[in-house]
Amino acid sequence: MKRKTECLILALSMTIILLSSYIFYCLTAGIPLVEKDTSGLSASTHFEVHMTIKFWKDGKLVFQQYHAGFKTNLGMNVTFAKETGNATLYNMTQYNLNTTFVSIGNGTVGVASTILPNEWAKVAGVQHDGTFAGYNVTATITPPVGPNWADCIGLNYENVGLGYHDLIYYDTFSTVTGIDNSFVITVEFGITGS
Repeated sequence: MKRKTECLILALSMTIILLSSYIFYCLTAGIPLVEKDTSGLSASTHFEVHMTIKFWKDGKLVFQQYHAGFKTNLGMNVTFAKETGNATLYNMTQYNLNTTFVSIGNGTVGVASTILPNEWAKVAGVQHDGTFAGYNVTATITPPVGPNWADCIGLNYENVGLGYHDLIYYDTFSTVTGIDNSFVITVEFGITGS
């Protein structure tokens, strides 16, 4: 028992020495021990995105779905860049753009995507209901002649400077086929933070 106690005391002593050395190094090198949040948001800021999509054909509602969506890696980098002011996370001038463009496409999309697969339309949306905790973006898409099909929708930065690789939020929905210019598609994205 005495040997175990001596080993435990030695291990704790070594841990304290190493931690003290690290703190001393940080203080002398000017490295902050705690990151200061300059934006009023915390590093644990949680975002939720919800999407409602409706397909109208000849003025009649033919399809409607509501889902919880996802934030892309690009969106997370931009969020962290805004929170920390760290330009290495994302280009400082580009992250000031607004998320107002809505795109539609078809295929496999994921958090690493910067553009929707087979994106066949991108339109300016309207950002509204902005509060401290969130905002909404609505858009109306008039499809090209077609036929087109769709199963994913995205919310993007303004269409400048990013070469169309500006997908921040996305969602998927059941596949809709036969989409042509007799359709009107309405989309609403709701983004909230906590």
